[in-house]
Amino acid sequence: PCLIVMPPCVGEADRFSLEALRHIHKQLDDDNDGGIEVNESVEFIIEDMKQQQTNKHSNLHREDQHITVEELWRGWKTCEDNFPLHKLPKQ
Repeated sequence: PCLIVMPPCVGEADRFSLEALRHIHKQLDDDNDGGIEVNESVEFIIEDMKQQQTNKHSNLHREDQHITVEELWRGWKTCEDNFPLHKLPKQ
């Protein structure tokens, strides 16, 4: 599973990150069709995050109305703001 995504995940930190994204994706993909649609992300924002600003979904979706795990992964890997798990402070 780790080698079939692009960019490929390498190392334990990548593997944990990919598994976390898969878990998040599964939680959001209510109809289990392999993609997160706008209505699913809006529902998550309102019900689970307790937010009333439903326009927040635009940051996730932009032009894409159906987000796959691989697309989440690609976004994660190319985001300059992602913080590697191994660099988090120990508690």
